[in-house]
Amino acid sequence: MSRPTFRLRTLGTFQLDGPGPEGIPTRVLAPGKPLALLTYLALAPDHRASRDFLQELLWGGSSPDQGRHTLRQTLFGLRQRLGEDAVRSDGDVVVLDLPLQCDVEEFQAALAAGEPGAAIQRYAGHFVPAFAAPGSAGFEQWADLVRERLRREWGVAAAAVARSHLDSGNARAAEHLARRLVDDAPASEAAGRLLLECLLAAGDRMRALLEAEALEARLRHEGAAPSRETARLLERVRQAPAAPDAPPQSAQLRTELIGREQPFAAILRAWEQARAGAGRAIHLRGGAGLGKTRLVEDVEARLQSTGISVVRLRARSADRDIPWALAAAMAGRLAALPGARGIA
Repeated sequence: MSRPTFRLRTLGTFQLDGPGPEGIPTRVLAPGKPLALLTYLALAPDHRASRDFLQELLWGGSSPDQGRHTLRQTLFGLRQRLGEDAVRSDGDVVVLDLPLQCDVEEFQAALAAGEPGAAIQRYAGHFVPAFAAPGSAGFEQWADLVRERLRREWGVAAAAVARSHLDSGNARAAEHLARRLVDDAPASEAAGRLLLECLLAAGDRMRALLEAEALEARLRHEGAAPSRETARLLERVRQAPAAPDAPPQSAQLRTELIGREQPFAAILRAWEQARAGAGRAIHLRGGAGLGKTRLVEDVEARLQSTGISVVRLRARSADRDIPWALAAAMAGRLAALPGARGIA
């Protein structure tokens, strides 16, 4: 007969679930020292720790005799709840031997597999968000270290996924992640820059201005000056052109370009190749109303959000018989850009 499988949830919540009536998972352990002990063993190397270490971890304020007695009682209680083989003794070492699914291990496995999108889906919140008990200072300090490490790993993964969304033209999805990063670490310049870049890519200049002011206020509160990269981005936000005859901000809501992620990414790849010295020409073909102009506008906004100057021209049928008409128009537009004197 197979042993029941339990699920340890420590990200955003703190509980152990097990099989309930009709196979519906139900909470088996709530926050407390038994669950804390189980959590430490679940994440410890080889799922084991010495009795003396566990005693100091969770009953540091007790006398040695009282600590050993309480640890024995806790292990007995876990066996009663989870099965006789859940935790076993190997000399003076306690070993966790429980079929267990753990959200932290799933999160880290996704990162190790190079799947940041899957990782952030598994990150429901910070590690062991609320736990404190008399004598458990050792466990709380360990949990603080684990929480900060996982939080940093989540931040790196979330930023990578946000930039992937930007590169596929999904600025709103990128903004959602960037805003979570800012909410989690308001003083982070990197998170603030990412949010500004998302808003510029979405063409949302008004909110970009508001977020720029908020970022500067946070930096002043921390007594820090913006880095050179941040200062350049703040200046780009201030100089970003407003759409001509723009309707009120509430009326500027745009839907995402569904189904256009591949051409969007292809155009950005061509741009990167052009930056490396390999000229590229892109042809967009399709019937009227299929979103070609919208795609070009979104690519333009994405490039401008990273500080790149973009010139967009429309060829006119009336100029078809005029030699070099489009090239002349492009030269005129390029000449108006800052630094044009340095172009041959």
